[in-house]
Amino acid sequence: MIYRVGAIALLVMSLAVAVARAADPVAPSCKNGAPTCLPWERDWSSTALPPGSVVTAQGVIYAPPANPLVNFLYNWQTLITGLIALIIGVVTVATLRKQIADLQAARKEDEQHAREIERAYVAGGGCRDVARRLYGPDGMFLEDEYRQSINIVEQADGSTILLVPTDQFQLHIVNHGKTPARLHHVAIGFCDAAALPLEPVYEFGFPWSDAIGPGLQTARIIKNVDIPEGRHARIAICGRYYWDDIWGRHWSSGFVYEIPSKEARSTGSISVEASAKYWDDREEEPPGVEGG
Repeated sequence: MIYRVGAIALLVMSLAVAVARAADPVAPSCKNGAPTCLPWERDWSSTALPPGSVVTAQGVIYAPPANPLVNFLYNWQTLITGLIALIIGVVTVATLRKQIADLQAARKEDEQHAREIERAYVAGGGCRDVARRLYGPDGMFLEDEYRQSINIVEQADGSTILLVPTDQFQLHIVNHGKTPARLHHVAIGFCDAAALPLEPVYEFGFPWSDAIGPGLQTARIIKNVDIPEGRHARIAICGRYYWDDIWGRHWSSGFVYEIPSKEARSTGSISVEASAKYWDDREEEPPGVEGG
């Protein structure tokens, strides 16, 4: 738009000057009849020459413009033209800078979008750990172990293996993303599965350095933690894994599950309804918790 305005202004000024010059009178003929002569060699007896006029040897008279606006345009045409050129230059530079800034912003947005697609997506959980008890052909089972066992395997030699739930929870981690995650910290807490707090409370934490590969569908075991048996009739475990992606950004991923009792016929975790603060995947630094 600014270019059109500048072009129109230049055209108007040129037309104004051309009109002013076209209105100039023609000088009288030379006294000697020659086609060209000096101004004083012409017959001015019947022609009035405006003061300040310029007469060429060919007889062209350039009189100063009588209209003030035309006079202004005539005398300041070069300055105005330069000013318009300067304005056009400034607008051009500003437009180019805006285009460059828009391209950089679009490129940055594309990079962030690509990182969101390609980054790691970590999830956690686990199960009640199981101990294997081996008894010989003449071995006597402990009543509690036999009652709580989730599986009994009889061997060909007459021995028996009991799979017995323990007082420990086995922490698992998976990475469903496309790039590795660098795990560096774990936070753990326990609460009443029948009445979860609005926000998770992590009782202890510990450093844990490990590379969690992408596309890991089979859970990797982190470590076992002691279950505070008897604290609640139904006990739940909540945890949060702190990790870094390949671009050096800090993340955390949470989980919460009810732990089945020893009398249950399965050791797998039980899903519970909880707020997003237990589960969300967020970008943050790890807290300064210690212990475990």
